Amino acid sequence: MKLIGLKKIHQGKYLSYYNAIYENDNKEEKIYEFVSRNNNLKDLNHFDFKPLSICMVIKSQKEDCILLEKEFRLSINDFCYNLPQGLIDDGETICEASKRELEEETGLLLTDISKVYPPSLTEEGITSDTLCMVYGHAKGKIIHTNHSNEDISAVWVNKEEASSLLKENYIMSVRVQLALIDFIK
Repeated sequence: MKLIGLKKIHQGKYLSYYNAIYENDNKEEKIYEFVSRNNNLKDLNHFDFKPLSICMVIKSQKEDCILLEKEFRLSINDFCYNLPQGLIDDGETICEASKRELEEETGLLLTDISKVYPPSLTEEGITSDTLCMVYGHAKGKIIHTNHSNEDISAVWVNKEEASSLLKENYIMSVRVQLALIDFIK
């Protein structure tokens, strides 16, 4: 396959919609649609792997519980289990974004960060966005978010509850499934 060109189709408040014009192996010209938080993509030859967001795997101080969020997501018109996550603001470090997002979404204080993994793609089939997985611990009292644009309820889950969530087929992202499987082990 060979990329021929890139055309912005629509600019939203947070996402840009692009058409990647490419030539397939049969020498046919095709269009591949994707979205990006980058509103100024000129080409895909110099892909910037700078993380745009963070996703946190947070354990309790005793490491006997993992933090999950039950969050309403318009893209599925339902609640799903998720990990605390959010965008990295301009000028913010990964650690600063992690502390801010965790407190905004749960009321908890990030006490330490044990590991930050390099940026990874969030969903390479539909976007070029990247995130960093952040592992750490938190303390404090969980509060319900009062942001008018988000409906998030955080909960500490022990290993038995984590196992039950996986067995009962609750709606969750693949990141949550992998985090729960790792936590149970």
